[in-house]
Amino acid sequence: MGEDHGWPAEESLLVIGTTHDQAIALGTKHGQLAIVWVETGKAAQIVLC
Repeated sequence: MGEDHGWPAEESLLVIGTTHDQAIALGTKHGQLAIVWVETGKAAQIVLC
């Protein structure tokens, strides 16, 4: 958890073994504006839902 006490903590979820499209759909279903997408050997990306 970060040290910025002015920003409330949020629950989070790590999903492994899903497709890019499934991850976006899951984020959308749960009201997220974006997800963090990571593929093996590549840099993390912020992806809009």
